Amino acid sequence: MKIKRTLLITALALSVVLATLIGFTHSCTQDIDENLVPLTSGNLTDTNVEMGDAGWVVSQHDVATGISLMLWEEHGGFWADAEKRPYPIVEDNNLCWAATVCNMLEWSGWGFVDGMDNTDDFFQYFQDHVTDGGGYVGNGIEWWFTGILPPQTSVEDVDVDGFWAPEYDYNTYSLIRGETGRNASVLPDIENFLLSGYAVGLNINSISGGGAHAINCWGINYDPSVDPLTNPNEYYLGVWVTDSDSHGNVMNAANWLIYFEVEYDHDKGWWYMPHYGAGWRIEMANALMPFPGESRPVADLGGPYVANEGDIVLFNAAGSTDDDPLQYRFDFDADGEWDRSWSSFSNAKNRWYDDYSGDVYLEVFDGRLRDMDTTTVTVNNVAPTIAVTGGTWSHQTIDRNAYVQSDTSLAVDSNNKVHITYTDSDNGNLKYATNAGGSWSYQTIGHHAWLPSIAIDSNDKVHISYCDYTNNDLKYATNAGGTWDHQIVEVSGLYSFSSIAIDSKDKVHISYTGSGWAGPLKYATNSGGSWDVQTIDGKGRWETSIAIDSNDKVHICYSTNVSFRHATNAGGSWSNHFVDSSGSSESIAIDSHDKVHISYVGDSGLEYATNAGGSWNTQTLDSSGDIGPTTSIAIDSNDKVHISYYDITHWDLEYATNAGGGWSYQTPDGYYSVGVGSSIAIDSNDRIHVSYVALTNFNSVNDLKYTTFVGDSIAENGVATVSGTITDPGTEDTFYLTIDWGDGQTSAYWYDKGTTTFSQSHQYLDDDPSGTPSDDYLVSLYIIDDDGGRSSTKTTVIVNNIAPVITATGDSINENGMATINCTITDPGTEDTFYLTIEWGDGYNETYLYPPGTTGLSIAHRYLDDPSGTSSDDYTVTLYIWDDDGGRSSTTTTVTVNNVA
Repeated sequence: MKIKRTLLITALALSVVLATLIGFTHSCTQDIDENLVPLTSGNLTDTNVEMGDAGWVVSQHDVATGISLMLWEEHGGFWADAEKRPYPIVEDNNLCWAATVCNMLEWSGWGFVDGMDNTDDFFQYFQDHVTDGGGYVGNGIEWWFTGILPPQTSVEDVDVDGFWAPEYDYNTYSLIRGETGRNASVLPDIENFLLSGYAVGLNINSISGGGAHAINCWGINYDPSVDPLTNPNEYYLGVWVTDSDSHGNVMNAANWLIYFEVEYDHDKGWWYMPHYGAGWRIEMANALMPFPGESRPVADLGGPYVANEGDIVLFNAAGSTDDDPLQYRFDFDADGEWDRSWSSFSNAKNRWYDDYSGDVYLEVFDGRLRDMDTTTVTVNNVAPTIAVTGGTWSHQTIDRNAYVQSDTSLAVDSNNKVHITYTDSDNGNLKYATNAGGSWSYQTIGHHAWLPSIAIDSNDKVHISYCDYTNNDLKYATNAGGTWDHQIVEVSGLYSFSSIAIDSKDKVHISYTGSGWAGPLKYATNSGGSWDVQTIDGKGRWETSIAIDSNDKVHICYSTNVSFRHATNAGGSWSNHFVDSSGSSESIAIDSHDKVHISYVGDSGLEYATNAGGSWNTQTLDSSGDIGPTTSIAIDSNDKVHISYYDITHWDLEYATNAGGGWSYQTPDGYYSVGVGSSIAIDSNDRIHVSYVALTNFNSVNDLKYTTFVGDSIAENGVATVSGTITDPGTEDTFYLTIDWGDGQTSAYWYDKGTTTFSQSHQYLDDDPSGTPSDDYLVSLYIIDDDGGRSSTKTTVIVNNIAPVITATGDSINENGMATINCTITDPGTEDTFYLTIEWGDGYNETYLYPPGTTGLSIAHRYLDDPSGTSSDDYTVTLYIWDDDGGRSSTTTTVTVNNVA
């Protein structure tokens, strides 16, 4: 949009006041009076710097009212503000008139000569060539044109020629309206100058006789309810000015546009600014026309622009127009400093590393005239991403020497229990394994099966699709009725791969391919009560994968012999879309925004595709070796991607994720040809679960294996460490991390900006609950940045019980005496309770319960006699101890019982 920026400035000791102006279209109310009078008053000497206000001549500024007429809004360009330097630098103390002229030269285009670029360059030229004395605005314009300064003003100390005479007569382009003492028409004159597109400079005088000054006027405010012809004294409300003394006593001061109310003094016959100092009257208005024969360029910055912190924002000013080639420069943060200097490139880019909202300024220049435009940029905060990187993969063999075929399928239920289906190559058995009962179990649930796929419904019931290779039927198995039930979905189709998914109503959806290698892509569902089969694409091939979005719409990825595609009924009817030129071993998942994510094997290796950005984007994740024959993808609660896959070159299970921001890679299991047929799922705690096939003993007797990622594994009373990464494109953000350790304890930590890693530790006194040899603690991490962006992640700490150890010392007593056994109990689990059973060796046994913290104890027992015929006998005492988590140990000692005669 075109610039409509207004700043109201107070005196140095006061705060800044902002006034918002309303743009408008203003109609001309008076003709310009061409009978302008020449200057006849005495010299104008700038005495403002001697007023003791650190370079400010104002004690109060005013809030704008009414409607605004701004020169740059009517005719383009922008206002300028040449600043004198802080008092008492002697080179420019009295050159307010020259500074005012320089602002007019910049707006009108007359100043761009000899490589000078802006009003500050023009002002420096004045300082270099004239003495620090008083003068008039009109005299300054004349000197710039002709090189002549009239008598009784500042004089040249370096003799130079003017820049424009005799080709251009300054009297033609410079207009003056005013008279000494009385000037009732000066506000109408200013309005007409502005409407005509002329730069305006004012000569002003203190009404108390304290000095004279020169300023620029860039706009006026008026009351639209008043007739300017019949009541001009009430029509004009104020003026917008720049003042060379508004530097605030600092070098390189900002440019300020200042608003002052105006009033008309009927007795004196003048217009004055009552709050400019003690009151200053406007004596004369000077005008300078734009350079002739030039049309002002039109700057167009476009916008508004919206981006995220850390993103590159590309600003496009290509819509700017002019008859001549343009130069462009940009101020990205509206601080008055040009962040990109003049260039012929109409585009510019900038990056914000924290959230931001503000104006961006563009100035264009055609070699003579300039224009400016502004737009807004909003840079949104991006929530930090936290990921746990420290930890280990815990492996288990579920079904050993099972002749497992090359594909497994895994799903997680609402209790975070794992369910796996697979087949064996020995008998073609369809198998099912689960840890839902606490430990792993598996069973055979069908025969002649190939390439199964598993899904879990809202009641934690299992649904499996598979191919029956005996009759080439697509089949479906479920335990939803309590026992396993098998159904034929479609008969005799040479079906190969199938993929199953469950919608929110627990209805089943299956995608599959039929009629051999180049068969069609087909889809079956029982959502209508019975199985309904459709052909989605007649050019489908071997593999397919299916997922359901939050609206129960179906998404399928598949390959044809010419491309890799995505099919969906999200639009109401089936449609399919090009994703990549080729692809196989695909897997599909849907995030919380119903965006699609696909892993697959492409020409370059492991590939990943998503439409999260609106259109399909693909990237190669791993090209280090041959990848295949399967990939599997899952999405966590933060919409981060997790992929398991097999590296044929290195014969190991691989894992890729962007949970930490960028893509990272791990090898969960790398012992000789493991990872074929992997399947991945994420539970409600964002814990990763993977099933896969491992070649056993270097032959084809394959095992079913399972791995899960845990944050740390420690002994009770040990210290667990949780470490990871913090990713935030807003590098200026600070962070607050809260960790719920899962045992009732919570810790909080502050991190400075730029922090990218973290590591914190916590002591677990005991595994809990009681009765188990080890327990999982769910650790939840919550991170928030200083702008309120937040995210979370979870990990698991396994705390293992340590069995208590007991030692004992025996005793020697006389028969019918009391023997005392002194015991020491050692157990790092300081919260464990203990059970102690003692077999005294004489047929008596006793059991005792001891509270946590017990470390030493003494137990007495009476022995009535030693066995007959001996002078003394040894009794072996056996002590058995176990803790409340089942950890146990034992020891023995001896009690000697002596016969008494």
